[in-house]
Amino acid sequence: MLYLLDVGYFDIDYVSQTETAGGHCIIRAKNNINPVIINAKNGDGRRVKKLEGQRLKSIKLKQDEILDLDVSWQKHDGTFRIIASWDKRHKRHGYLITTLPQSQFTAQDIQQYYALRWQIELLFKELKSYCNLSTFSTENEHIVRTLIWSSLLVMLLKRYMALATSALYRMAVSTQKAQRSAMTWMHNWVEALTGEVPMDYAIEQIISFLNVNARRAHQKRDKGSLSMKLRMFEADFVDGVTNI
Repeated sequence: MLYLLDVGYFDIDYVSQTETAGGHCIIRAKNNINPVIINAKNGDGRRVKKLEGQRLKSIKLKQDEILDLDVSWQKHDGTFRIIASWDKRHKRHGYLITTLPQSQFTAQDIQQYYALRWQIELLFKELKSYCNLSTFSTENEHIVRTLIWSSLLVMLLKRYMALATSALYRMAVSTQKAQRSAMTWMHNWVEALTGEVPMDYAIEQIISFLNVNARRAHQKRDKGSLSMKLRMFEADFVDGVTNI
């Protein structure tokens, strides 16, 4: 199991406990940490001997530089792995602490895995903002469970149609646009389920609508980004399932 945690959950003891329990984590560390560097490698895996023995805050990173460090704290047993890079958004050093081993996962791998955390945040955003999973005007447990499952199923349906569109047209669809515009195209599903129109016709109408109205705004800028790769992977998966 891999935990992806924001800086508010940063705790050295928690990192140790997670590893002892057989799990793994990637946590965004606080910017003011200052352990001693035991071993240092650059993004290509080459040793950077001059940094060893120094304090973390003494190093200066270039904007595109990444370091893979083994560090230690005086008050904590053992060594810990930290990925250090330049945080362009906040214009300062950024640190990720992880239990994943260097032998299997590069520094770039760690950064990309942690970036997946934002996709989880977007998932919760969709559920709360566009699928009514926020507050319910009932305290009946059975009704609440039904409403929760309804929200999840509606979100899955919306995402499925967005990714099916990506698969058919080989481009990235904005899941947010697909969710937000559902009031415009969901009636096609209702008409198909009630028998007013054929299901194939309803799906064709929905996909045609999403192709025109739910494309990501900056296709060229997004090309090669993690977000784009995830969407195309999901689209291929949906396409594969459909073909089966």
